[in-house]
Amino acid sequence: MTVTEYLEAEVTLLKAFKGLKDINGYVSISDFILRNGTQFLSASLNEEEEEYVRSLGFKGSRIKECYKNTQHALLFHLPCLGMTLEYVEGYACASILPVMHSWLSLNGKVIDPTWGPRSKSNRRLGRILGTFPPDYDYYGVVIEEKKVSAFINNHHVWSSIIDDYHCHYPLLTGKECKQNGDD
Repeated sequence: MTVTEYLEAEVTLLKAFKGLKDINGYVSISDFILRNGTQFLSASLNEEEEEYVRSLGFKGSRIKECYKNTQHALLFHLPCLGMTLEYVEGYACASILPVMHSWLSLNGKVIDPTWGPRSKSNRRLGRILGTFPPDYDYYGVVIEEKKVSAFINNHHVWSSIIDDYHCHYPLLTGKECKQNGDD
């Protein structure tokens, strides 16, 4: 099952429930991601992109800390002419079931400092840098750098921006979060 099929099935199931309260027309975060996101395809980095990714320094990236790994890299990267680094949140699948995840997009190519291909003994072999195994799948929403920065400044945590329940889901509602958690 692809991430898109998973999201469509979840949204269809949720819409079948009578009386389910929606958020600005969305029945769930999955609905928001499905309608506003895009499929990210495996694609090789060119030499300049590879050099730029090396400059991001993912050595401290840890498994199960995707929001920290990607938000930190986005906020502390040095801009480079011809390179568009973007923050993405959505669903990704590296095994059986899609999960909420974040990654970076460099010129539309997946840069995932958290996940990487695995050996037969389940040992991580590196990071996802453009190309990824055929059984991996990425579907997500690009979030502007200024929104990532505002989120970190308001909450002082590395966490999902789409699933910001503290501020009543501002991306879904279109309403701004009050400064410094005064919601």
